[in-house]
Amino acid sequence: MFRIRLTPNGILCSVFGALVLSCGSSQGDAKLSTQPNLLFVVFDTTRADHLTPYGYERETAPHVAALAKRGAVFEAARSVSTLTPVSAASFLTGMQPLSTGVRSLFLFRQQALNQGVTTLAERLRESGYATGAFVSAAPMGARYGLDRGFDVYDDDVKEGAKKLQKIKVGNAYQRRADKTTDAALAWLGSLDQDKDPFALLVHYFDAHDPARVPPLEFLKSRVTFELPADLDERGHLAELFDGAEPGRGGARQSDLIELYDAELEYMDQQLGRILDELRASHELENTLIVFLADHGESLGEHDFWTHGLLWDEQLHVPLILAGPGVPKGISVPQTVSLVDLVPTLTVRGGLMGMTLREGEQLDGHSFGALLSLAGQGEAFEQRPVVSEVHNSPEDRTGRPAALFAVTAMPWKLIVEPGARAQLFHLGEDPGELVDLYTEAHPAGRALAAVLLASGCTEAADLPSLEDLTEEERTMLGDLGYF
Repeated sequence: MFRIRLTPNGILCSVFGALVLSCGSSQGDAKLSTQPNLLFVVFDTTRADHLTPYGYERETAPHVAALAKRGAVFEAARSVSTLTPVSAASFLTGMQPLSTGVRSLFLFRQQALNQGVTTLAERLRESGYATGAFVSAAPMGARYGLDRGFDVYDDDVKEGAKKLQKIKVGNAYQRRADKTTDAALAWLGSLDQDKDPFALLVHYFDAHDPARVPPLEFLKSRVTFELPADLDERGHLAELFDGAEPGRGGARQSDLIELYDAELEYMDQQLGRILDELRASHELENTLIVFLADHGESLGEHDFWTHGLLWDEQLHVPLILAGPGVPKGISVPQTVSLVDLVPTLTVRGGLMGMTLREGEQLDGHSFGALLSLAGQGEAFEQRPVVSEVHNSPEDRTGRPAALFAVTAMPWKLIVEPGARAQLFHLGEDPGELVDLYTEAHPAGRALAAVLLASGCTEAADLPSLEDLTEEERTMLGDLGYF
């Protein structure tokens, strides 16, 4: 039997057969007696299934694996978008893209964080935290309003851009993880840690670009193909692609995956430097660590090599929490969204010991109860995850201008305006190869209703590049978006 009902809070719920989309509320953990520090780590373009805690056979991230052992691994976390600023605006606010106002990578100045939306950093600073962010690439830059609430927001990547533009290497507007870590450690060292707690956000971008690589000494033992002796002077492997789209007649698939895994390990090594510093300063045990990716990456699946679509290899992201208030060594199989993270930290005395303003409502929902339920194997009501992406009209890979998806395990619906929808049973078809959609399919009908109720399709203005400056066009071109 198929039923749809609209709950008082405006979220659509659908129930039929084995599919249950529940809209109940959950409570976070009890408020901590002391304020913990916060280390918020973002690995850009990182697939969950290329990390050891998610079953990967290579040890690409030993420090992340160690975090998993002393914390909680969310096995089925999904992002709201596969473009960095859109995802970041949501996981830093607990609001969907429709609410944040950041819905595209490409709408500079036209789309920045809505003034009525409160960021996690603003909440922390109001609670007495020193707040600092150190990011590695322009898509995570302050131009999208992501700097709100941070005492320091270091997104200066121009030095690296000037160097790499001379040799015409893509993704020039970035800096390597070691440079970002240097800046983050310098900021930590400047704090009076006996006075106020700190909240540090660190964003690493290396895995986004297989041509821009770690140092030769680090890389040579991690790939099987030949590396140029002057790699450190050049800082890139652009010739590997020979002008071709990655995986389409240029680099071999195995080479690209080796590079991708090596870059994950390099980011992990730099994370290790920060963890070592916290350990040496006796702050590690009082620091809540949130590790996540903004989105994943296609590595040849669906004949595609990058992101900006809504396949699960791009939406399924790692999410690991460790530290005060988090049980050790547990895995959480239930589906959560990155938009649920801020509610988990704040709602009803969440992990950071804060509360929302009077009358304030977030789009996300706290999954704090999962941290206590997971170890007991109890059931937990899951909500559908709504995701969207808006690509450039000049996109060089042919990505659609707009895509929307709703995931409610085991079902997933992908909708492209003006095209036929696609429906997949992720339990039986995790690779999303068998489209089961028909207009009469109950799961497709239920998920389509969820999407319509979210409002995101009605207010989906497509990106226009008319107002971009020449510098912004150059940056987006160098980053490979068109």
